[in-house]
Amino acid sequence: MNCKIKKLTALMMILCFVLSAGGCMGKVIAEDNTRLNLPQIDPEDGASRELPVTLYYRLTNEEYLVGVESRVSVRGGERTEAAVIRALKEGEAVSSGINMLIPSAASLRALSYEDGVLYVTLSEKFLNEDMVTSIKEEDYLKEKDYNNAVKAATKEMYLVRRLGVLSIVNTIAGNNKDAKVQILIEQDGEGRKLSYQDLGFEDIDGGLIEPMAYNDEVVANERRIAECMLEHMVNGEYEMAYTLITAGFDDYKPAYAEFETQMCDRGTVVSYEVTDSDTNANGMYVLVNVRISTPNGTVKRISNAMLYMAKENNIDKVSYDSLKKLMES
Repeated sequence: MNCKIKKLTALMMILCFVLSAGGCMGKVIAEDNTRLNLPQIDPEDGASRELPVTLYYRLTNEEYLVGVESRVSVRGGERTEAAVIRALKEGEAVSSGINMLIPSAASLRALSYEDGVLYVTLSEKFLNEDMVTSIKEEDYLKEKDYNNAVKAATKEMYLVRRLGVLSIVNTIAGNNKDAKVQILIEQDGEGRKLSYQDLGFEDIDGGLIEPMAYNDEVVANERRIAECMLEHMVNGEYEMAYTLITAGFDDYKPAYAEFETQMCDRGTVVSYEVTDSDTNANGMYVLVNVRISTPNGTVKRISNAMLYMAKENNIDKVSYDSLKKLMES
């Protein structure tokens, strides 16, 4: 009996040693600086819940993003970051004047974290080329027209890629301005860095894309929205200007056909300059200097005109009544 007890005691001591060594090994792995895949379940809460978040979408067809206040449903067993990207892809908060940027066929392949950087791996479908490949030469009478169409579509494709990357970065980093996000594209089963040019960042010379922080320069504010609207007016792109206009103090916005007629009847915006923005008792406004060519051929110069902004689905747009007043000045 004593021998059996001694043997049992020895076995228990060996087992305790093995378990203790295993615990230390686990601790070493946890403190390693190699990139760690994040668990699918959010450690903060494994249950379904809703979180307030600002989602960044494309402002109409402009080169800017706009933040939309929303509530994102985080499913049970889903990372918050994954839920945010899913919301961007599904367009839960998309309304008039906002366009999604992540292709419907693209998917989130992995999330990982290392040294303060969140690594987001997207499927190769993110590099959608449909808007270029869908252009067929036989649909054009002239080769020049076909080449111009391909050129324009290619430019738009890369713009969408760039804004798509920045929409993810700004949405994730928006609640934590110190956060950085590294976008990877899955190729041959691995998340890989692509060049800045491949992702549409034409203004960055060479190299592979690096971790990115929140980018304020790409976010539309009231001045940028007014500039975009006026630029379309100068170019005669009334339909695009119309999407950046909303009802103002009198709660009235005409149908597009009436809007175009009214604007043309009052003249043509020749040039403009947005000089400032501020808020008064009537709300937020931008100050503009404009030159308007009237139907009778004269040119009016208007200084420090106020273009008021109004909300439409939580997005700032130029109020129609203030634009009409400007054109009638």
